[in-house]
Amino acid sequence: MSTILLVEDDVTSREMLVHRLVNCGYQVLQAGTGKDALEMILCCLPDLILLDITLPDISGLEVLSNLKGNTKTSNIPVVIVSGRNTSEDIISGLNMGASDYITKPYQWGIINARIKSALRTVEVSRLLKEALYHEKVNVQTKSDFLVNMSHEIRTPLNGILGVVQLMESTGLTAQQDEYLKIMNRSGEALIHIVNSLLDISKIEAGHLDIDQQPFNIEEMVQGVSEMIYPKACQKDLEIFINSEPGINLDVIGDQARIAQIITNYAANALKFTDKGCITFNIKSNQGSPKGSVYRIEVEDTGIGLSTEAQKKLFQKFIQADASISNEYGGTGLGLAICKQIAEAMSGHVGMYSKEGSGTKFWVEIPLKFNDDTNESRKALDLHEKNILIIGSSYFCTNYCEILSQAKASVTTSAEIPNGNVEKYDLILTTDVSCHEDKNLGGLPIVSIHEGLSGVTKNVDGMHLQEPIKPSELIKAIRDALSAEQPCSS
Repeated sequence: MSTILLVEDDVTSREMLVHRLVNCGYQVLQAGTGKDALEMILCCLPDLILLDITLPDISGLEVLSNLKGNTKTSNIPVVIVSGRNTSEDIISGLNMGASDYITKPYQWGIINARIKSALRTVEVSRLLKEALYHEKVNVQTKSDFLVNMSHEIRTPLNGILGVVQLMESTGLTAQQDEYLKIMNRSGEALIHIVNSLLDISKIEAGHLDIDQQPFNIEEMVQGVSEMIYPKACQKDLEIFINSEPGINLDVIGDQARIAQIITNYAANALKFTDKGCITFNIKSNQGSPKGSVYRIEVEDTGIGLSTEAQKKLFQKFIQADASISNEYGGTGLGLAICKQIAEAMSGHVGMYSKEGSGTKFWVEIPLKFNDDTNESRKALDLHEKNILIIGSSYFCTNYCEILSQAKASVTTSAEIPNGNVEKYDLILTTDVSCHEDKNLGGLPIVSIHEGLSGVTKNVDGMHLQEPIKPSELIKAIRDALSAEQPCSS
């Protein structure tokens, strides 16, 4: 039985409405003044209020304003019944939150129908709130279960992988060694899935903590590139890092979570790229003296995605293409986790792709500058030095962009020129034979190779390890140029 509070100062009108309401099965409370009504509402919390505007003490609109301004009573539907039927009164009442406005003379059929409509709305709202509450409880229960199960699965799995690694160091036949490698790869794949489920459950349960620590974006990206580099070399892929010139690379944020997003992008790029290169781009939209929105892109020359497949990205448990899933594997969780992690840091993600022409995934994250370092690459200027780049088309294109941004004059070539190299100040190359070519006239040479550790300086030139940070490359070139300058007498 619904309880209705009737607020009406006219005794005759009040008695008539009470009689009608009781006969329709409602429990009725009565108030003749606005103050009595407010006291009664707070005590009884009726299901609906029939409110007259003209009252002997305070206006019915003032009563309505009080009700809607109180969180305890704001959801109680109010139907105004009044002899005042001007447009101004009706608009004021509805704008203040009244569910309906009925004018005198009363027509009981209309009043009863509108009461039932208002009560149905209340009931639907109640049922929706109840359903949302139960759904929230269910989500929390599922999230807690996933967290517990992820930990329970990971503990014995780590033990299994540990024993497998120990067995690999013992005397094994070639066949046994191959079996153990399969076990190890399968175990690592399972650990990755379990970790993804754990991340999803943490995010849905609201337990994803965002750390705030100083780090260098370029160094973080280089760390990610180094993780995929061995497999990239196996596929004969080139890896490049390109930072926008002059931006502040020392920031404060959650390095591990941002690296998790970039690692996922890089793993996908490596998985779906069989020839060409993978490029990491670091950009910044200078927002204020204290921070900026940083954009990190992972661009590949792989198979690309169709327009239809792109619509399915960043959704949980959905692969962009079933045939791709069958061929390359995957759970469909990685990109969804990237999206939620980025949003937890007030950022967002996206991608561009064309089927058959590669893909670019990006993340934008607002980060504060690290005032303790506040260093940028503005000082890394090559002062219009003439540099010859010798290498593949991807190598030349990427490093031409980096050196041009550093104000160098760049020429590219697929092979060592026969002569006429006097106009160049330095050679950047992957071709080791440049160091022994006498036609190069003793020009300083900076070479980028696989398998070296850091930056080394030999008698034949400067050697760098790929993937190389732009700032490290430009510094090495400047050092090589400085070493070639003759000492003044």
